[in-house]
Amino acid sequence: MAGTKMRLGDGWTVLFLFVAFAAAGGAAFVYMSRPLDGVVEMQKANPGWKVRGEGYSPIHLDDGTPAGVVLIGGDDVGPYRVERIDCAEVKKAFPAWFHLPDAPIGNCARLGNAEPYTLVLNLHTDMPAVELWERLYEPTADRLQLGYSGGSSSRRPKGTAPSDTDAARYPSSIGFSIDPATGSGDRKVAIQADSLHGSTRVIFTFRPYSPP
Repeated sequence: MAGTKMRLGDGWTVLFLFVAFAAAGGAAFVYMSRPLDGVVEMQKANPGWKVRGEGYSPIHLDDGTPAGVVLIGGDDVGPYRVERIDCAEVKKAFPAWFHLPDAPIGNCARLGNAEPYTLVLNLHTDMPAVELWERLYEPTADRLQLGYSGGSSSRRPKGTAPSDTDAARYPSSIGFSIDPATGSGDRKVAIQADSLHGSTRVIFTFRPYSPP
């Protein structure tokens, strides 16, 4: 009899733990997929736009025009006004060392409630995200001794170089921020990109820089 009670108790314990873990997992999923507070704030500041974004994914800004969606990074979401601008205006803010990959330019936007504004440029390329960093920007930052931080990830098989023909079909992503040279007055450049099925979407962000 005692043994039966013990087994019954163990069963209830297992059931309790299972429910607890399931509840914790569900809570974690809800938390990670919740709309960012900044998304709600940006939506209120821009009633003419639809602002969508969850977790750490890029934020989608849509004003319903034929030009389509503008993508911005999660770090730039908040109670800021959004204005669609000509990409020529963004190019004026490029640091002297910065250059774009050879690919069609997408949409551009200005973020902020007063100068200096944050400027954003979208671009699509067939160059894998990791290769974009390793081939174009990391060597330049190293050569000019510019500070940078961030990281990358890729699902390409071990031993497959980014330049291999098949590398483009493996998902990859990068997120890096490059500091300006001391005293240059340049903006900080953030590069966020993700690749899927041979297509890479890139968000270039040019932020006003204040030395620490």
